[in-house]
Amino acid sequence: MNTADGSKNVPLWLLGVPVSAWALHFLAVYVVAAVYCAKNAVPETAMATPLSSVRWPIIVITLAALAVDAVAAWRARAGLKDAPATGSRSGQNPFLGSVTLMLCALSAAAMVGVATVSLFFGDCRQ
Repeated sequence: MNTADGSKNVPLWLLGVPVSAWALHFLAVYVVAAVYCAKNAVPETAMATPLSSVRWPIIVITLAALAVDAVAAWRARAGLKDAPATGSRSGQNPFLGSVTLMLCALSAAAMVGVATVSLFFGDCRQ
């Protein structure tokens, strides 16, 4: 959405996109791992049930969530470029843009941290 002077407004709902992507990524990764371990591992054979077949779905889920995060960061960056010189909302675009970019960075770091766990654990018992 453009303003009268050609700058782009950063919508308020964009603040929720990185946090939502982070939450859905967290939920999806742990549901995938939990369902896999519940179906394939009983306590006696938990050591013999490797997580190697779950790693690829976790990587795909992580890349999809990071892509959503990158799109939100791209949209938020537009608010930092051109701040309107006059008007009652002159400080809103840079503020919303910078806060959204910080949330994108935080959620990206958290998503990578959650996905990294699947690389270090070798089986369902750990």
